[in-house]
Amino acid sequence: MKRAGIPIIYPLILLCIMILLPSVALAQVAGKITKVEGSVDILKSGTAAAVPIKLNDSISIGDILRTKSDGKAEITFIDNSVMTVGPKSRLGIEEYLFKPEAEKRAVSVKLHRGKMGFNVPKPVYSAEGSKFEMKTRSAVAGIRGTTGILITGIQADRLYISNGLGALTNRNGTALATPGTVAESFAGRPPSTRPFSPSEFNSHQSSLTITPRPSGGQGQGSGGQSAGGAGAPLAGDVPAVPAATGGRGNLGSVPSAVVTGSGAGAPQNAIPPIPINNNPKIIPPPAPAPTPAPTNSNVNINVNFPTP
Repeated sequence: MKRAGIPIIYPLILLCIMILLPSVALAQVAGKITKVEGSVDILKSGTAAAVPIKLNDSISIGDILRTKSDGKAEITFIDNSVMTVGPKSRLGIEEYLFKPEAEKRAVSVKLHRGKMGFNVPKPVYSAEGSKFEMKTRSAVAGIRGTTGILITGIQADRLYISNGLGALTNRNGTALATPGTVAESFAGRPPSTRPFSPSEFNSHQSSLTITPRPSGGQGQGSGGQSAGGAGAPLAGDVPAVPAATGGRGNLGSVPSAVVTGSGAGAPQNAIPPIPINNNPKIIPPPAPAPTPAPTNSNVNINVNFPTP
């Protein structure tokens, strides 16, 4: 009787393991919340109701982060990649495998709606199966050591690249985006690439900037939160593109404007201020000289205009 029962018990144990394995995988931590502003909640894997997030909350595989119209959140992942989710957006974490000792990283996230900035420091991991992809409802963005912005909407998906390389793929083809360009995907046709203006990029980037609270505290629901306190640099934010560039080429930094003045800390090549004379001396104009009598009334005056 005991022998007859053994074959029945083993399949039951195996079935339980197969049922539990997905839950264990979904509970793996992928990162944590490092900044938050406004109304943001998270739908944890295996739960039916979303809960508000707060600073340093963990983000796991299977979670969906949701922002309201006033909400923004920054996630720092286990590989030091950073994503900033803008207002009215929804980001799901589908896969996040990171094994630096094996040179492997396999990442897949999905932007269901809205906008997000990203900063992925390391370009490529050499192990088989490594990838870094960001999905939308109709396209997939692949990136390599990249800083930029991904936007998904009803009519189009857009991948802005300010540094590194990116590619946007839909069922009709692929478009490669380099610094200073945006790849666009419209329904029914292959993606295309065009240069973007600094003002276009910065308008999207400004909506992703999270303002730290002056007190540096950890509130919930309203106001900004930052691990760096008041005035801390927004390390995970997408850097703004300079307002003046030379076309679609390099979008590097523009030298700071020269500051006038001679106080401490002023640059050595600063333009000196114009001196002001508070006691001007009024000098009367000289008397007009007498007009000489004409000697020849038939003088021809030739004016030579420069040749255009």
